[in-house]
Amino acid sequence: MSFLLRFPGEFHVALVALAVALPSSGEPFASHGAVSVETSARHCGEDRITLEDYDFLDFDRRRGKLRALAGDLEEILDETPSDFLALSLRARVAFDRCDYGAALRDGKAAFAAALQVEDATASERALTARNLAWMRLELGRAPKALAGLEEASDALDVDADPRDAWILARALLANGRRAAAVDTLRAGAEAQGRFDWQMLLAQARCQQRLGRIREAASTLVAADKLARRGEGSEPDVLVFLGQVYFEAYGEVDDSISRQHSPAELYREALRLNGDHEGARLGLLELVRFNWRRTRESAESLLAEIFQARPRSVRGLIARASGALENGDLRSARIDLGVLGELAPARRDVRTLDAALAWVEHRRDEARGILAELAAVDEKDGVPEREVGKTLIELYRFAEAKPFLEASVERDPTDWRAWTLLGRAQANTGDEEAARASLGRASDVADGRRDAWRDNMALVLERMDRELILEEREDLSFRWMPDAAPVFSRYLIPFYRDAREELAARYGFTPGPVRIEVFRRWEDFSVRSTGFEGFPALGVCFGPVVTAVSPLSRLRGTFSWARTSYHEFTHVIHLGLSHNRCPRWVTEGLATWEEGRRSGAWWRNLRREMLDARANGAIFPIRRLNGAFRGPRVIFAYYEGGLLCEMLIEEHGFTPMVRLLEAFDRGADLDTAFDEVFGKTPEEVDAAFLEFVDAKLAGLRIEPRWSREVTFQRRFQLSREAPEQGRREWQEQWCRVGWGSY
Repeated sequence: MSFLLRFPGEFHVALVALAVALPSSGEPFASHGAVSVETSARHCGEDRITLEDYDFLDFDRRRGKLRALAGDLEEILDETPSDFLALSLRARVAFDRCDYGAALRDGKAAFAAALQVEDATASERALTARNLAWMRLELGRAPKALAGLEEASDALDVDADPRDAWILARALLANGRRAAAVDTLRAGAEAQGRFDWQMLLAQARCQQRLGRIREAASTLVAADKLARRGEGSEPDVLVFLGQVYFEAYGEVDDSISRQHSPAELYREALRLNGDHEGARLGLLELVRFNWRRTRESAESLLAEIFQARPRSVRGLIARASGALENGDLRSARIDLGVLGELAPARRDVRTLDAALAWVEHRRDEARGILAELAAVDEKDGVPEREVGKTLIELYRFAEAKPFLEASVERDPTDWRAWTLLGRAQANTGDEEAARASLGRASDVADGRRDAWRDNMALVLERMDRELILEEREDLSFRWMPDAAPVFSRYLIPFYRDAREELAARYGFTPGPVRIEVFRRWEDFSVRSTGFEGFPALGVCFGPVVTAVSPLSRLRGTFSWARTSYHEFTHVIHLGLSHNRCPRWVTEGLATWEEGRRSGAWWRNLRREMLDARANGAIFPIRRLNGAFRGPRVIFAYYEGGLLCEMLIEEHGFTPMVRLLEAFDRGADLDTAFDEVFGKTPEEVDAAFLEFVDAKLAGLRIEPRWSREVTFQRRFQLSREAPEQGRREWQEQWCRVGWGSY
C-alpha cells in the first residue's frame, strides 16, 4: 500500500516539489506538525501506517472533520484490514459519532492486533491500549479498562509518558484503587523529557487531579505554545486550560480573573472545531454556575451538543442533571434510561440514579446506590455531594444537609462539598454553621477562588457585624438597629397577620421563620443568589426569607408590603410541600396571591405577553422552571401567575392545595396534573394559549418581532408581489421592516 495514494495528484506533486526545494539541513518539512516528506516517502510500500501518519490523520478528528477522516481510513483499511493503528483511529472516529458498538469492536481488534504483531513497537501498543481504555472508561466499563491496560503493561511507561500515567490513573480511580492511582498521578505529574503537546496535556491532567492547579496551568500554557508552533492551538488544550482557570478563579470578577477567562478559551476551541463537545460543556457549566451569564443559554448549548452527537454520553449526563435540578423528572428519567443502556456503571450516572430515586421518594434504593458506590471507593464523597447539590437546586436545603455532611466526612478536602454545605446551612437559618463551612471550604481550596463562596462569606460576615436579631414567637427578624423602632411597629404585625391568614386558607401552619431585611440591595442579591444584580426584591428558601429594606436606595419604587406578602406565601407553599413543588407553581401562586390581596398589586406585563405569543416564546410548563434561571425570569413570574389564575378560575382554589400535597407525596408533574386536574401538561399548555389570547384580545398593538422570527419571515417571503394575497404580502414585509428596526 502507498500512503500517498490517498491524496489527490496535485497534493503529491506539491509535496515532491517542496522536498526538492527544501535545503538539506536535516530538518524535515512537517504538514500538520506530524508527517514529513521523508517519513511519508519511507512509508511507501509498508503494510501499515506509522505513529506519525496516525497523528497526521488524527488532526482531522481533532478539528471535527469526521466524515473526511472516515473516508480516508476506509481506503487504508480496504487495502490493509489488519492495520491496527488505522483501526484504533477508526474506533475513535466511531466513538465521536456515538457509534459505540463499532468503536469498541474496532478498538478491541486494534488492541489485539497490536499485541500479536511481532514488530509492533511499545509506543504503538500503548496507543491502542490507551484508546481502548479511554472508550471503556467513558462508557463506564472500568474493570475492563483496567484489565486491558494491565495486559499492555509491558508497553506502558508511566514514569516516562504522562499519557500512560493519566489513563492508568483514571482506570485505577474508577476501580477504587485510590492509593495506586495517586502514585501513578504523581509519576505522570513529575515525569520529565522532550514532550509534545499531547504529553504535556496529559501531564497537566495528572497535576490538576492532584490539586496542583498552578503547575497544571503552566504546563497547559507550554502545551499550547508547542501546538501553535505546528498547525495552531489545539481545542483539547484550550478546553482543559479553561477548566483549570474556572477551578482556579471561580468566576470572581476582577482584573486577574478576566485575564484568564474560561469562556473565551472555550469559544476559541469552538472556532477551531465547531462541534467540540468539551467546549460546549464548559460553557454550560459556566452558565449554570453564574446566572448572570446570558450570552448562551443552557438549552441552546445542549441543543448544539446533541445536534453534533445525538447520543453523547456526557451530553446526556449534563441534560439529565439539569432536568433533575429543574424538577423535570420525566425528562431526567428518559435521559437516564438511555444512559442505562449506554453507560450504566459510570459513577456519575449511578449518582444521578440515586438523586432521582431520592427525589421520587425511593429512599432505600437511593441509599443502596450510594452504598454500592462507597463500597468501590469509600473516600470518594462526590456521589453524596452531587445528590446534595441536586436537592439544593430544588430548594430542598434541609434534605441536602445530611448528604453534604456525609460527603465532607468521606472527603474532608472537598472544597466544593464544604461550599454546598454552607449554602444549605445558610438557607435553613444556621448562618453561624454556614460561616464555619464556607471558611473550611476556603481553607481546603488551597488558593482556588469561588465567586459564590467568597461573596456569601462576605455578606454573612457583614450581617453578623451589622444586623440585630428580634424574635417574636415563631417569627424572627434581622435588620439594621436604626430601623428597628419603625420595622418592629410595621413589619412584625404585617408578617404575623399574613402568617395567620395564609395558614388558615391553606390549612398549614409553618414552623419558625426568619426574615432578613437588607438595606444594601447588593447584599440582598448576594445573600439570595451569591451574585450581585439579581432582579428581585425578595426571596424565600422556606424557613428563611430575604427582602430589600424599605430604606434601601430603591425606596419609593416598590411596595414592601407586596414583597413581604409574596414571600410569606412561599413559606406556606414550600412548607406544605416540603420544598418539593416546582418553582413555577409556588411563584405563580404567590403572584396570584398578590393580586388577590390587592388589585393594585397585579403585575401588568401584557405587552411582553403579546410579544411572546406572537413570537412563539411562551414557555411550555415543562420548561417554565428553567426560565427562573435565565434572563426572562420576570416574564416567568408573570406567566406562572397567569397559569395559576387560569387553573383557579377553571377548577377553584382547593385543587391548588391538593396539587401542593401531591408534590409533597413525591408525584412528578404528569402524575400530579393527572391526579388533580385530569389533564396532561401539554393539554394545560394548549388551554393556556387560549386563555392568553382572551387576555390579549383588547390590545391593538404591533408585536415586537424577535430576530429569529423576522429572519425566518424575511427568507420565506417572495421578493415579487403575488397576484393573489398582495395585501397580506405587503403586511408581512412591513413586519419584516418593523422587526429589523
